[in-house]
Amino acid sequence: MRLLHTTTTALVSALALPFTSASERLAQREVQHLPLSVIGRDILDAKNDTVALVGANWPGHEQTMLPEGLQFQNISNIVTKIAETGFNSVRLTFATEMVDDIVDKGGDVTLKATLEKALGAETGTKVMKQIVSNNPRFDENTKRLEVWDAVADELARQNIYLHLDNHMSKAGWCCNVADGNGWFGDAYFNTTNWIRSLSYMAEHGKANWKSFSSIGLRNEIRERFSYDNPPVAPAIEPKTWETWGKRMVQGASAINAANPDVLIFFGGRLGGIDIEAPANGWYAETSRSRRCRSRTRYYGMLDGWGADVMTKGQANVAPLIMSEWGHDQSDTKREYEKNFHKCLMDLMVQRSVGWMVWSMGGSYYIREGKADVEDFWGLLDRTWSGYRGRDSIKKLQAGMKATYKSFNKSMPAAAKEVGGR
Repeated sequence: MRLLHTTTTALVSALALPFTSASERLAQREVQHLPLSVIGRDILDAKNDTVALVGANWPGHEQTMLPEGLQFQNISNIVTKIAETGFNSVRLTFATEMVDDIVDKGGDVTLKATLEKALGAETGTKVMKQIVSNNPRFDENTKRLEVWDAVADELARQNIYLHLDNHMSKAGWCCNVADGNGWFGDAYFNTTNWIRSLSYMAEHGKANWKSFSSIGLRNEIRERFSYDNPPVAPAIEPKTWETWGKRMVQGASAINAANPDVLIFFGGRLGGIDIEAPANGWYAETSRSRRCRSRTRYYGMLDGWGADVMTKGQANVAPLIMSEWGHDQSDTKREYEKNFHKCLMDLMVQRSVGWMVWSMGGSYYIREGKADVEDFWGLLDRTWSGYRGRDSIKKLQAGMKATYKSFNKSMPAAAKEVGGR
């Protein structure tokens, strides 16, 4: 069952100018001042200006291991829609399996191969032709990571911060406590491969992605429970803070060695909800620096388990970002009028918490074994061409404006109000 959910971390907001034409907006957008750093509860850019990240999730961790939506739209169209909505950042999710394929199997796989493996020969070929038609820079022999590079290029061109997130080990839908991806040493969570993937992507991003600003160590770290009949995992590690601390430090160290400029985000236990131990300074190894920040993910608890890390006199004060939250975006459902949306947005604005909504797009190549799945939580419709809900997106933009204002910022220059100019 899919739950209304939230996640927290911290990112950056761009300075805004009045609404103008598309070409003028792109010309006016300021160059990002990287790298980012942290002082106390604030994220700063290279000019020491406070950054407030307001972004959207763009999944790439599913079975194709490609950023979603390219069978319907050109990459530039999707990124333009992200910018015009008012976002200044994207949380791009990936699976460890993508790096395993590159390192262990003699090199990256082609667009044709990854789609046929995930979707079958007939459907995979059809989707590949759609992707190439919409994105003529690609062909069937384009490597998978080259598609990611093209997405990163366009994000940088339109001045969008790229936050990379290690979402899963085995590519697929996230998450439940019995999927074998949850805890260190789980059936599919090989910690050696996970650390290798973090290092690989941090280094690749450093060399190729101009707006690569930050990386999340792992999405929704969660203990498994025997009553859910999880897959066999003889190497599962003890479900303790000691295990968590050891592995998170190893992952962060690998990233820092590969790319010392990228910000490192971590989530806690219980699906990212609980960050009480590091927030309270129980681990010397997780001491704060200008290159690290905390991220907590939680489902419903707004003040517990260290989620007040920004505001209390904690041993480790740190920025916090709500890196996933969302609901059905259809106007007919009117979820944007309900208490979840209102209370959460009010809290994020009151506490100046950056956030990233789940998610931007309205469909998946494949999800949980079914091809061409529509996602009503997506801000865009099934074909990624227009907003799913006009009233819903207007409500979201009102929350965006309030969030930027809480950081003494304005909506980015590229933003276009729904129903406005």
